[in-house]
Amino acid sequence: DKIMELFDNEYDEDKIKVQINTIDQDNSDEGIIIINEENHTIGNLLNYYMQDHKSVIFSGYRMPHLLKDTIEIKYKIKIIIFYFILI
Repeated sequence: DKIMELFDNEYDEDKIKVQINTIDQDNSDEGIIIINEENHTIGNLLNYYMQDHKSVIFSGYRMPHLLKDTIEIKYKIKIIIFYFILI
């Protein structure tokens, strides 16, 4: 999984605020964004705007545990590849 650490270069799970994990290593059009120390307020807001974006096919969020402030946003996006042929 690809992990983007926004606050610390060392991998310490307690310090990581946002992780972006792709579901398939070869295909990066879908994945899960894990945001620590946040709740339904930011989850619902981000999910609403992701669903409104024209490149997003699917977006949904959940809080895996009621007592932990962590949300997971699952997404699938359109990947458009342009091929230019010069003759």
